[in-house]
Amino acid sequence: MFENMERLSKSGRVKLRRAAGKMIHEVDAETISAFYTACHCKREYEEKAFLAACLLAGQVTNGNTLLAKAWKEHIEREKSASLERRMIKLLDMQWDGNYASALWRIVKMLDRMDIDYEKLVWDIIHWDDEDRNVQKNWLRMIYSEDEIKVKEEK
Repeated sequence: MFENMERLSKSGRVKLRRAAGKMIHEVDAETISAFYTACHCKREYEEKAFLAACLLAGQVTNGNTLLAKAWKEHIEREKSASLERRMIKLLDMQWDGNYASALWRIVKMLDRMDIDYEKLVWDIIHWDDEDRNVQKNWLRMIYSEDEIKVKEEK
């Protein structure tokens, strides 16, 4: 889907990066043209692909840490219940502009971590699937290890 991202000009990348958290209908024609240069997808995936392209535009390489794992590490390091509530709120959201903005803020907070953006793109595209596997997988990654440790201690 994003095979042309490397062909994108520096200004095109900057345009996309600055549009992160917005919906495609909220940005100017230059930003939309940068998106169409970088991404070829079905029309039904355009909004989600736009968010993914904006997140990818700021990345030089793809990492190997899943976003949920990175978020868990961040919560444990910061020891903040409000950070955990923020993730739970995101997981309850349906796809819309609020989701795009909330996800962008979380990704920005984890900017220094080695995020697997290819997997994140897949998760974004499948966010509204009826089975909610993306959300269940994220929750499993965040909570399952702790549950296993608690069971072993008893």
